[in-house]
Amino acid sequence: MRVLLCLLIVSSLIGFQLTSVCHVQADDVTALIVQLRESKDIYQRRKAAKALGEIEARPREMMLEVASALMAELGNYPKDDSLRYYIEESLKRVRFSTEDAFDVWVNNHSVWVENWLGEASVPLLCELLNKPHNLGNRHDSFLRDRTARALIGLGPSMPNVAVPALIKALKNRAFGAQGDDFSREFHSQVAFALGAIGEPAIADLLNLLRDENRDDYACYYASTALMVMDPPPVTIVPELLDILENGDRHNQWAVVEVLQVIGEPAKAAVPLLIDLLSDNSPSYLHFSKLGVVRALGAMGPAAEAAVPALTEVLDDPRPHSDFEVDLIRANVIDALGEIGPAAQVALPKIAEALNDNNIMVRAAAVSASGKLNAPLSASKIIELCYDEDWGLPQQALMALANLPDPFDNIMSASNSPTLNEASVLAQRDHARPALLDGLTSPRQEVRLMAAMAFSQMNPVPKEAVNLLIKALSSDTKTVMWAAHALVRIGTQQALDAVFALLKDKDPSVRFAGARALADLEAPPRDATEPLGDKYESVHRNAVIALRKMGTAEAIKAVDRVELGLK
Repeated sequence: MRVLLCLLIVSSLIGFQLTSVCHVQADDVTALIVQLRESKDIYQRRKAAKALGEIEARPREMMLEVASALMAELGNYPKDDSLRYYIEESLKRVRFSTEDAFDVWVNNHSVWVENWLGEASVPLLCELLNKPHNLGNRHDSFLRDRTARALIGLGPSMPNVAVPALIKALKNRAFGAQGDDFSREFHSQVAFALGAIGEPAIADLLNLLRDENRDDYACYYASTALMVMDPPPVTIVPELLDILENGDRHNQWAVVEVLQVIGEPAKAAVPLLIDLLSDNSPSYLHFSKLGVVRALGAMGPAAEAAVPALTEVLDDPRPHSDFEVDLIRANVIDALGEIGPAAQVALPKIAEALNDNNIMVRAAAVSASGKLNAPLSASKIIELCYDEDWGLPQQALMALANLPDPFDNIMSASNSPTLNEASVLAQRDHARPALLDGLTSPRQEVRLMAAMAFSQMNPVPKEAVNLLIKALSSDTKTVMWAAHALVRIGTQQALDAVFALLKDKDPSVRFAGARALADLEAPPRDATEPLGDKYESVHRNAVIALRKMGTAEAIKAVDRVELGLK
C-alpha cells in the first residue's frame, strides 16, 4: 500500500512537472510570436523568426500556431530581406503531418511558399486543383493557380497521381470563365506542370490534341504542354502526322505549334505542311499559316521541298491587316534563310524585300541574304535596319556579327552598349581579338561592351584575366561586368582581384565586387569583408554570397551581423 501511495505521489509530481514544462514552452513560443509580430527592433524580429524554426518537436497545436504565425508574417511582405529569409528558412524546418501542413498553406492564401509542401501533399493538391469553381471568388481562383504552381515545383516525381487531375483541370472550361483574373494564367500553369512531368503525360495530351469533344481550348493548352517538354517528344511524330492529316483546323493548328519545337526530326510532316501552306480558303486563318511557315523554318534544309510554296506566299499572303501581311512575309523570309542553299532561287524576292517599308521585313531579308551567300556590307545593313527608337533588330545584329570585324560593326551601330549586343558578340569566336583589345580602349563605351561580352561567354577564356583585372580600374559600369567575368573564370588570381574590390573606398565599386560574388551559384571563399557595410546594397549582396556558401563560418558571420549578435 505504501509502495502504491509513493508511486502515485511520484507520478503526480512528474505529471505536474511535465505540465509546467509544457506551459513554459508554450509561453516561450507565444513570446517569440509576439516578438516577431510587434517588436520595433529588426534584430529582435529576425531572432524570433530564426528561433521559431529551431523549436524541437512540440504538441501539434503549438506547431500549427508557429507555422501560421510565420506564414502570416510572410504574408505581410516584410521589406527586410533578412527577416524574410529567416521566416522562409524556419518554415522549411517546421514539421508535422501533411494534412496539417496543407491546411496551414490553404488558410494563408496570400503567401507563395509552395516549396514548403512535400511530395506527400500531391493527392491533396490534386483534389484542390479541381475544386468546384465559384465565379467571382478571387480566393478560389488564386488558390487553384497556386496549386498548379506547387505541382510544377514538385517536378516529375509525382506523375502517376497528378496527371489525371491536371488533365481534368485543363479540360474544365468553367475555370476559364470570363471575369476570372487568374483563368488564363491558371491553365498555363497546368500545362507547364504537365510539361514538367513529361512522358507519363504524353498519351493524355495526345488525346486532347485529337480533341474528340471539339474543345479547341483544351487542345491549345495540350499543345503548350508538349511544347515545353524537355527534350521535345520526338517519339510522337507519327501520331502528330496522323492528327495533322485527319484533324480539323484547330487540331492541325495545335499540332503545327508542337512541330515548330520538334524541328528537323519531324521532317516527314513537310508534304502535309506544304498542303496547308497552299490552302487559301477563308477558314484558314492567318495565324495558322504563320505557324506552318515557322514549322518549316524550324526544319531547316529538310524543308527544301517547301521553297516554291513559301516563295508564293511572299506574293500572296492573304492576311487580314497590314501588320499580318508584314508578319507573315518576314517569317517566310526567315524560313527561306533557314532552309539554306536550296532557297537561293528566292533571292530575287528577298532582294526586293530589302527595300520594303516595314523594318521587320527588311531585317529578315538582311539575315536571309547572308545565310544564302548574298552578303551585304555592314554600312548597308545599318542603313537598311537601324531604327532611331529601337536600334538594330536581332536579325541585323546577327548579320553584322557574321561579317568580318563584328565588334567594330556593332559598335558603329550602337548608341550605347546593350547586353543583347554583347551576348551576340560573345558567341562569335572571330570577335575575340577585338574584344580583348577593347578592354583597354580609351573609349568608355568600348571598354564596357568588351567587359559585358566576356561576362556572357561560357566559358570565359583565361587569356582575358590580366586585361579584365586592368578593366577593374575603369568606370563603375565596366568594373561591374569585368568582375562578373572574373568570378566566372574562377582562378585564384581572378578571385583575388574581385575580393580586393570589397575594400575599395568607392561604395559603387564595393557593390560591384559583392554583386559579382552573390551572382555565383556557390561563391568560392569567405566574403565577410563587406558585412556591416553602411551601404545597404553592398551589405545585402555580401549576405547573399555568404548564404550560398553555406559553410558554418559563413552562416555564423551572417547571423552575427544580421541578428545583432556579438
